[in-house]
Amino acid sequence: MDHIVSLILGMSGLGVFIAVAWYILSQLRQRKGATSTPTLQETLEEYGRLYDEGEITREEYRAIRGALAVSFTSYTSRNEAAEEERLSDREAQLRTLLKGERQ
Repeated sequence: MDHIVSLILGMSGLGVFIAVAWYILSQLRQRKGATSTPTLQETLEEYGRLYDEGEITREEYRAIRGALAVSFTSYTSRNEAAEEERLSDREAQLRTLLKGERQ
């Protein structure tokens, strides 16, 4: 029973810590005026700095870099698909307009 209580208290403490850290980071971003999302390059540079300073391990850095690469590839693929759809819609509209002019 003590293990369950310890686990619950530990998880609660972790949740509070994450919430406080999130709040502090959001306040710092607002003060800096950073309302936009950092670019992929900025994110990689930040994690590279953390690795160089020894705050994260090589394995953590590689995992983060891999996750960012997968995320970026997925984002790019979705954007390309959306762009292709927009182009096909434009092409259809253009064909409709051209048919109207030919008549």
